[in-house]
Amino acid sequence: MGNEAIQQSRCPRWFHLGAISILAALLFALRLAAPPNLLDQDQERPGTYVLDVVKNGNWLCQRDLNGEITSKPPLYTWLAALVALARGRVDEFALYLPGALSAWGSAWLIFTFGRRYFAPRAGFFGALASMLCTAGLKEFGLARTDGVFAITVTATALLGFRAWTEGKGWTWFWVMAALATLAKGPVGVVLAGGGFIAALWERKSGEPLAFKGNQLLGIGFFLLITVGWFLLAYQSAGKPFIDKIVGKELVGHAVNDAKYHIPGTLFYQPRLYGLGRGVPWSLLATYGLWRVWRAPSSETPARRY
Repeated sequence: MGNEAIQQSRCPRWFHLGAISILAALLFALRLAAPPNLLDQDQERPGTYVLDVVKNGNWLCQRDLNGEITSKPPLYTWLAALVALARGRVDEFALYLPGALSAWGSAWLIFTFGRRYFAPRAGFFGALASMLCTAGLKEFGLARTDGVFAITVTATALLGFRAWTEGKGWTWFWVMAALATLAKGPVGVVLAGGGFIAALWERKSGEPLAFKGNQLLGIGFFLLITVGWFLLAYQSAGKPFIDKIVGKELVGHAVNDAKYHIPGTLFYQPRLYGLGRGVPWSLLATYGLWRVWRAPSSETPARRY
């Protein structure tokens, strides 16, 4: 299905990528032209982390204006700080550009892989949907880690899919997984690796695909990058770094008894958020998933993807 659709497509690949890029540029320009509000949606803290890097040189572990330890790993902060240093000041452009480029890059990835395994039209509309939903639009104009986290998770998942199907390339998967971890913590690896559950029902297809290739080098890079930053940041900030990053952010968010919820009782909440904030794309995606489940593609690569 995928190859035939690509051959029958009337629009060349550059046309779709150009349209995606123009839309991304327009969305970013629209946000820059609008009045900024860095006090909304918890943007002031990431902004102060970038300021701490630029003014004080605290690349390993940043603090906000109150002296509190950073609540997130530093990948977004590093990217925004590099833009700010190149421009000579910390402004909205420097704070918004990493998220905007990430949203644009995620759309490119969605189109590229969707075009290959489904069809150019499917990949193109998938890319548009990723930018024109609530979450995608916010990535173009918020000083937050979300956009950077989204593209690193997406890239990790797609690199993992390629490594699984080709039996090589695991090093790049683990390197990107390390970047996802530096964007927002180890949950990035969990989200990106969730697609490997497909290997379980691959066995029922009659054409199971085993995991091949050496992963030791990639795992070594992953540990070197993530644990290396963690140890250096701990050496820089001491025990308060552990208390904030591990105690409050990682464990505290995973086990929160503030409202006395039993784990798992709010399983429906993320799905309702996704449906409500992604309309109309979420409705179309739900219908598409139902169709995939009811009548999987007869072509193994497309079905596996």
